[in-house]
Order: sequence, then structure tokens, then C-alpha cells
Amino acid sequence: MFSLFLYSSNLFSQSQNWWKIDGNSNGSSTSFIGTTNNFSLRFRANNTEWFSISPSGQYTFNGLNAIVLGSGVDNSTFLTNPFSNSLMVGFNSNIPTLFVGRSNGANTTGKVGIGTTYISNGYKLAVEGYIICEELVVRLRNDWPDYVFANNYDLLPLEERKAIVNKNKHLPGIKPADEICKEGMPVSETVKAITQNLEEHELYLYQLIDEIKQLKNETERLKMEINNK
Repeated sequence: MFSLFLYSSNLFSQSQNWWKIDGNSNGSSTSFIGTTNNFSLRFRANNTEWFSISPSGQYTFNGLNAIVLGSGVDNSTFLTNPFSNSLMVGFNSNIPTLFVGRSNGANTTGKVGIGTTYISNGYKLAVEGYIICEELVVRLRNDWPDYVFANNYDLLPLEERKAIVNKNKHLPGIKPADEICKEGMPVSETVKAITQNLEEHELYLYQLIDEIKQLKNETERLKMEINNK
């Protein structure tokens, strides 16, 4: 029979009350499981401490504060957490569905992984797999390229732009294919660059429209001169 001691106001009192896991009738409203001094309450399995509660109420799991919620696949395939000060949540797998990494001290936050425990430096969230959502909002720290339509915007002449594109084989401001395949595509930076290219092409279109109008006017003028001869 497995049992836990029932600690009362006098720890290990002469009454030697103990708490049975299959039901108890000797408890009272003042009975509790715990300590009455400044020692931690510790729990062991297979003579190894896996969980403790400090006198200040802080929880520590397996000495590393590495918390696991869930289970593995079977008795030979476990979900284990080797990372101190972190949380893993998962069921029926040895890979966590959710991973929350440690912070770096006061006023900092940890990283979050979904389906992975590897989060590259400089990133807060990593997802192993596809993401689906109805809407995605990206907040930029820099200006949106509506400055292209400012009167003092220095638009690159079209012939110079053509030479640059022919040389680099990609639009200005957008990373080349080999970098994107290797490092991934920065969404906000890429969308901003595409928008800037689109707005610049809008200005080029206006220039072409003005040139076409000038050519039409010139054509009409020449027709009138020919007809008047």
C-alpha cells in the first residue's frame, strides 16, 4: 500500500496520521499535506526528485524547472524536456506541440515554438509546418513607400532601371532567389519593396501616357500640315 504522510500542525505528531491514496476518514479542516517550516515540499519517484514547492510557493520540476505537460507514445517513447526553465506541451508523441523557452531575466520574454524546439536567434516564434489564418497584420517600424508619390521623389530613369534589372536579374529592393531559398523571405520587407516597385511603375506609366499624348499631338500637327499643302 502506497501512502503519504498527512502533516498536521505538529509535523510527525505522536498521532502519526497518514494519508492513504485509496480514501481517508481521519482528516479534518485543519489537516494538510506540506511542511510547517522553511523547507521545500519535495516529491520523488524511483527515489529521484521530480517536483518541489519552495517555501515562497515557487514550483520546480526535476531540478531544472523543465516542465512537461502531456505524455509520450508509450512506456518506451517519452516526451522529455532537457531545457531548463522551459515548458513543453504534447500528447501521444515525443515531440512537443508547444514549446516555451526560457527568458533572459527581468523584463524579457522567452521564445515560442510550435512543433519544434529550435528557434533561430533574433526570432520569437518558430512553426514547423504550414500556417492558415483568415487575416494577417504586419506592423512596420519604417515608413510605407508612399513617399514615391512625393513631388521631390528622385525616380530612377527607366533606361537606368532596365540596366540594373538586366544585371541583377531581380527587382530593386528585393532579395535574389538564392538568398530567399537559403534564408527565407522577410514578408514585411518584401511586400514593402514590391509596393515601392509597383508605385514607381505607376509613375513610369504616367510618363509613358504623357509621351503618347505628345506623340499623338505631334502626329495630328503633321497631318494638318500635310493636308494644308
